[in-house]
Amino acid sequence: MVRTTSDAWSSLGLSADQLTKVQDIQATHRKECVAAKKDNSMSDKAGMCKHDAQIKEVLTADQYTKWQAWCAKQPSNTATPQSTPQTK
Repeated sequence: MVRTTSDAWSSLGLSADQLTKVQDIQATHRKECVAAKKDNSMSDKAGMCKHDAQIKEVLTADQYTKWQAWCAKQPSNTATPQSTPQTK
């Protein structure tokens, strides 16, 4: 999720409001990941689940399904759609 690009979000047909919200969620996730890595306070999976749920609240069901499919196609350390997607 952290590495989902603006182009990827735009390809899902997000409104300006949705785009702002997902970018805010991404920014928060990045900050929390950096802090968690410094003090090992949160597992990567726990952080991803939390932010995935927030993204799901912003997107329509169709957009969320398409986003998960996009994530699954990205190189990552794990095979789950909720894993951190890489840029193209």
